[in-house]
Amino acid sequence: MDTRLKNKVLRICSTCSLIAAAVGIVCIGAYVWSWVDTNLMDTIKLLRKLF
Repeated sequence: MDTRLKNKVLRICSTCSLIAAAVGIVCIGAYVWSWVDTNLMDTIKLLRKLF
């Protein structure tokens, strides 16, 4: 395997892993946001009871 091909493959792999990480972060963020959105009123009520 020559060096140029190796570098190209490494670059593609790192780009793919960056994209995968970004997608994962977005998915986690969307999940958390939907959970917060559905449980926001309950959370606020709970916080009011505590404070």
